[in-house]
Amino acid sequence: MGLLLGLLAVFNVGCSPQHELDINVNNEVNNLLVGMCFDDPSEEDLIIDDQRNTAADNFPIVDCHRFHDNEIYYIFNLPDAEKYNETEALLNSMLDVCEDKYKKYIGVAYKKSFYEMSVLTPTETSWKDGDREVVCYAFHPNGKKIDFPLKDIHQ
Repeated sequence: MGLLLGLLAVFNVGCSPQHELDINVNNEVNNLLVGMCFDDPSEEDLIIDDQRNTAADNFPIVDCHRFHDNEIYYIFNLPDAEKYNETEALLNSMLDVCEDKYKKYIGVAYKKSFYEMSVLTPTETSWKDGDREVVCYAFHPNGKKIDFPLKDIHQ
């Protein structure tokens, strides 16, 4: 099952954590794993469903020692709910979890890191299909491809 792309963007997380929502952190994963590297989807890899207003993606998984765009450093599941409603508070809570887990993988706190981070989230449609997975990933701030793993890079 391909991960559904809810959000693929750069977020500069603010200095004060906004833990308005309690997110249960669960390390259960589906097809993507911590430490995997992937490229941004090309137009051919993006499948748009205008009727359902969704974008399904096929992220090309790449060896981390070859040029790639992103590296997964943490994965967790959102708590079960009848409906997925991506609010600013929920998004901030997901980003807070990713920021908290950044240092353990990269080796330096996010605020002091050269690299950026973002999240892949469920969509309303994938939520109905049981998708609860949030993927935290890191990347070069200028969108440049890198040819080395970010694990314990300490930058």
